[in-house]
Amino acid sequence: KLGEQFPPGLVNKFKHHWSSRIEFAIGDFTEHHCSACLWAVTHFEDPYRKATRVLQRQFIEILRQPLLDPIPEDFWERRVQHIATVLWASSAKKGSIERHMPGGFNELMRHLTKVPPQRVAAQPTAMIMLALGKLTSQFQKSENEIFYNMLRWWGDVFLLPACLHAFGRAEVFNILWGAAELKAGPSVWKKVGHPDLLDVLFVKASTFKDDWKSMDVY
Repeated sequence: KLGEQFPPGLVNKFKHHWSSRIEFAIGDFTEHHCSACLWAVTHFEDPYRKATRVLQRQFIEILRQPLLDPIPEDFWERRVQHIATVLWASSAKKGSIERHMPGGFNELMRHLTKVPPQRVAAQPTAMIMLALGKLTSQFQKSENEIFYNMLRWWGDVFLLPACLHAFGRAEVFNILWGAAELKAGPSVWKKVGHPDLLDVLFVKASTFKDDWKSMDVY
């Protein structure tokens, strides 16, 4: 984000140095380190695909580790935010987790749906749907169960009163766009046990009607 404030040569020199060191440091990275760096490298150019692959693999390895006992108080809130960030990074050009780690996308979905719905806030909920809209092609037809499990879990989150109340205009638009890209129409939501979800979504969208007038792109 600060690249424009420095001479291009200096920035590129730092990026190459950082990328060359990532494999040596990756063993000490946490979920937060991996997700933050994956978000950052979406702004890098082609030489950093290797760094993306290393970060994605480390993130999946961390998700595979047994949970702490007892689980830290804010563990699930942090985990779902990290997964949402990684999904967003994966939706960026050349950032696809499936490109670098076949099967990684489905595994990420499985870990996502383990998060208790009541521990998910509005912002990552919308971010996840928007990212998944950009990742439609990664849902393999032979793995439809994963797709429907994700939508069932996402609907459980969305329809929680506390989450629904917190959605603003931007979140509602991102959800509408993502659901449209996923072709998640009425029959799909009915299949996953949320037949009224779109009705609820459009009612929520209607509460922002005065704010949409100048936003033609929406």
